[in-house]
Formats: sequence, C-alpha cells, structure tokens
Amino acid sequence: MGGMSGVHLVFPPGFEALEEELRRVGIPVSGRDYNLEQFHAGVLSGSVHAPVAFLYGPQPEQSVASYLRLVEEIRIRKPNLRLIFVFGDLSRDREIIEGLVSLGVYDIHIRPEFEAEEVREWVSRPRTIAYARLLLAGVETPDGEEAEDAPSPETGSVLPPPQPTPVHDAPPKKRGLFRRRDAGTEKKSEEKPGLFARLFSRKKRDEAPPPPPPPPPSPPPAVRDGVLVFADPAVERAVRKAGFRVVSDPRRALLAVATPDRAAFAPSDLPLLILRTGAASDVLIAARYPNARLIAEEELENELRALLEEPAPEPERPAPVFKPEPEASPQAEPAPASSSPTVPPSPPPSSPPPPPPDSRSPEARSVRVISGKGKDDRLTVPGRGVIYVVSPGDPGLAGETAARIARALPKSALVCAGGMSTAAIALGIPEAVLVEADWRIPGAKAPLEKDGITVWPVDPEKFLDVRDALPNALVSQIRSRFAVTVVDAAGDLTLTAGAPRNAVVIVLKSGSELVDRLTDRWLREHGKNALVVLPHETVRAEPFGDGALVRKIGRFSAAALGDEN
Repeated sequence: MGGMSGVHLVFPPGFEALEEELRRVGIPVSGRDYNLEQFHAGVLSGSVHAPVAFLYGPQPEQSVASYLRLVEEIRIRKPNLRLIFVFGDLSRDREIIEGLVSLGVYDIHIRPEFEAEEVREWVSRPRTIAYARLLLAGVETPDGEEAEDAPSPETGSVLPPPQPTPVHDAPPKKRGLFRRRDAGTEKKSEEKPGLFARLFSRKKRDEAPPPPPPPPPSPPPAVRDGVLVFADPAVERAVRKAGFRVVSDPRRALLAVATPDRAAFAPSDLPLLILRTGAASDVLIAARYPNARLIAEEELENELRALLEEPAPEPERPAPVFKPEPEASPQAEPAPASSSPTVPPSPPPSSPPPPPPDSRSPEARSVRVISGKGKDDRLTVPGRGVIYVVSPGDPGLAGETAARIARALPKSALVCAGGMSTAAIALGIPEAVLVEADWRIPGAKAPLEKDGITVWPVDPEKFLDVRDALPNALVSQIRSRFAVTVVDAAGDLTLTAGAPRNAVVIVLKSGSELVDRLTDRWLREHGKNALVVLPHETVRAEPFGDGALVRKIGRFSAAALGDEN
C-alpha cells in the first residue's frame, strides 16, 4: 500500500495528530480543510486534487439542508472525487446520512473512535449501496465482506436469513425483536385479559368522583400602575428608587423588566425590557424575544420613563437643594457666612451634588451619548460603543470609511463582518496575510495589530458564508475591551439587525436610484440611530470623552481633505 493515492482531510481543529498517523500507515495527505464549507470553496476553486476526501461528518454550524446542498455541489463539480464520511452516532445524524446515500455517497462509517489502520482499510475498500442500506437498516455488520456480499434491499430483504430451529435443551439466543416480544408477553400475563381489562378500567374511571369545579377567577384590578420585575433584588430596588411602583400581579403591571435567565417568566402581553449581559448570549436572547428590548442596567430608569411617558424629574430636583433653610428667619441669629443671599446652603450628604448650570452630570451625558444621533448631523458614541458602516451600493466605500474612522480613534477595534468587507485591505494589511487571518475559519491567526488598531479581518476572495460565523456575536464579546469598535458591514444592511441597541449606523448612499430607494425604506423602519451620508459627503471621527463623535462634512471641504491625508 506504499503507492496509495493521497487523501484530502476535512476535520476541525483537534485532529492535528491524524495527519501524522495516516502517513505512518502509508496514506499520504495532500490537503487539509477545517470544515465542509471551506472544503466546498476549495473544490469550486479547483485547489483540491486528491482522488479521495476523508471528512468528519458532524458539522454543527450547518443545517441539514445546507449540509446536503454543499455535498451535492461538490459531487456535481467533481463526480470522480470519492467522499468518505465518519460519524459518531447513527441516530443523531440519521437525516444527514440518509441524504448522503441519496446523493450516491456510500462510504459512511459509524465510529465513536477510530484508528489509522481502520482508515487505511476504508480507503482501500470502497463501499456499495448494499452496505449503505444495511447501515441505515441498523443491521450490525462489520465493514468487511459481510457488508459487500449482503443482498441488496432492492432484490430481497435486508434482514439476515432465519437461523435453523434450535434443539429444546439449548434455549435460543435472544435478539432484539424476540426480546421485545418476550417482555410484552410477561407483562400481559400479570394483567387482566384485554377486553375485560379495558372494561374494568373504564368502570373504575366512571365510578371515580368528578373533580371539584375550579374556583371562579377573581376579577382583574381596574388600574395598571406598576412594573413587574423578574430580576435580582438590586434591580427591584433601583426601580423603586426611580419612583416606580413594583407589583407582583401581572394584571396590575404596565410592563415587565427581566434578566435573560428569567425572561421566560414574563407575560407575553406586556412590554418587556431585558437587561443585557454584554456577552455573546445577548444575540441569542434578542433572537428568542424579538418583541423585547435589550438595555443596559444603567439605561433602565430612562427606558421606564420613555415607555410610561413620565417626564424626567431633573427640573424638580434643584428646588429643595437651593431652597433657603428656616434658619434665615428674623427670630434666628444667622451666622455671618449664611447671611449672604448669593451662596446656597450645602445639600445634605445623602443628596447628589447639583449639576452646574452650563454642563450636564455624567449620568445625563451618558444618556445623551446612548441616544446616538444629534440634531446637527452628528453621531455621539459612548465608551465601548459600536459603529456600523454600511454602503449597499458600494461595499468598498464602506471598508475605506470604516478604516478611516478606526485610524482616527485610539484604542479602537475593527471587525470585518461581511464576506465582501475590505476594511483590512484599506488599512494596508497584505492580501497574502488575510489568507491565514480570516477570523471566520477555526484556527485562523486573528486578531491582527495594525497601526495600533486591533483587526478581525476577512479574506474577500474566499467567498464564505459569513452568516454561520455570527459577526454580531464576535462584536458583543470584544466590545468591552476597546474604547470604540468599528464594524465594516460592506453592503449588507441585515448585519445591523443583530447589533447592540446603543450602536450607531453610518449609511453611505451610492447615488443609485434603486439601491437608494431600498435604503430609504430600511431607514424608515430601522434608522433611528443612523447617519445618512450622501455621495458628495464624507464623515470625520474624533475622540469625545470616553467615546467618539462622528460628523459628516462636505467631501471637498478643507476639513475632509485634511482628514483623508
């Protein structure tokens, strides 16, 4: 077997020793991919030259339909390429295995563990449809001659022929079918005969007293004036401190507040606020509860006031702070310092210090930044915020703009979220480096550092399906480590659907009438925190507090030319 043909491996990270073991038993390895989608791209590009491919069957990131579609396209493109699959469990992956057999793939093996010698035998001995049908029928046959010589289900039964009648003094060996039959007989002997047993059980059921009628439901309260809280006591105290009533009866609640692990207990007919955790699980929570709003805990008071349409109490707070105390009455002997009418008395220690008249408190400033869009075509981004840049008509323009924004903001991160994202190339990262640094591929050399920017790049020439890589989950994981995270969404507006709620979106119009019309429709529904940039305009970013300020300017103005230089 020293002259055995090469094999192309398709195995996830963790099977690095398999390549060396196969070479040890005389199987040369001519190529390696980490998942089915990457292997599919290699076949379509003509980079797979081996006559045999050995694939790890389970691909959890692929749906069954997508899995079989990729295999079908591989079979159409290279019909002479022999595919050998190994699965760990037949029942778990049965739907995929049946689909593979229907596509003419018969080299399928079920092994929780396997050795290199077994792979050597699998490569040297192709399987037939008879073997595959026996495998699907659950007949325990080895991978050797019995599977090859077994009759085809199209010409006869797939079950083994009946054994000769055993002698009476030697009880027959029980197989699966007979074991179930014996167990059923023993169970039936302990019960009453069939018809009598049914009549007897019906009689007992008829003689049983009827269940008591359920108590009449209590009338619902007429007033809904509270907030239903499914969270820790600290959140409940924060709701009360903000001046809202906390209730335990859903019929008295106007809305509900919950943590992600308790959101399932909230009534479906109430508006729901879910406190996000900042982890990747927030993306799954947003998909599971599409009608809920994910907010940070510090945003809770403002969201409650917005939903309940209650004004913020800022105008009322200064009154008790600056109100003169009774000690200024004529009967009292005031101190010389307190006699001055221009100096207000010191507030009590428990009260917050009054804000200066020409600036806002840090809490108010953070609330304004979270709102995103200003009145003068500016975007304010809070610390650890996210900026999405998308250009439906010109994906390359989105990459150039995202790279320019990331350069202007220190301690920032840049994520290439779309398959056509070119921000990494715009930063000056060589295309040869992107081949091994595509963050969507397991084991890639990502992230990269470029000019003080941490970059998660993609290789636009791979044409992989980025939906399975969950770019928004990556953004949620890393955003807490950087001052601002810039996301190059290329031309895909749908990537902003799973963005954090306080993220801002820069939409670059291309001038195409059809594309801009569709973009305007998207902006009407989702463009609350979006800044629209026309073809003759550009954007400029600068640090602002602990976040950033993004504003649009004329493309040919002196400020724009200085920014691009």
